[in-house]
Amino acid sequence: MNLDIGSKVQEYKAKNCFELVMKVRDSQGNMTDKIKSYSTNDASKLHGFWVRNSHIDIKNKKKKAKIAKTDKEITQALSEIEQHTSVIRRKRKLED
Repeated sequence: MNLDIGSKVQEYKAKNCFELVMKVRDSQGNMTDKIKSYSTNDASKLHGFWVRNSHIDIKNKKKKAKIAKTDKEITQALSEIEQHTSVIRRKRKLED
């Protein structure tokens, strides 16, 4: 009689070093009964899975720029641009 009780578990552990199991939430943030899981040998693939499926947004969000509509706002924006470019030119020693 052959008793290989732990062979399947050992085989599974030898294949996959990293395993991640997450509970899924709905749009309001309430827990659902669904579970997402991922297992791999490569830590970078596991990190990619986490980034794709986590609720944390890693990308930097751009601020919405205010659009100049009146002549006064346009001239003010142009003067700010000129000041900023002159500062950059001085820092890079491009001033004539």
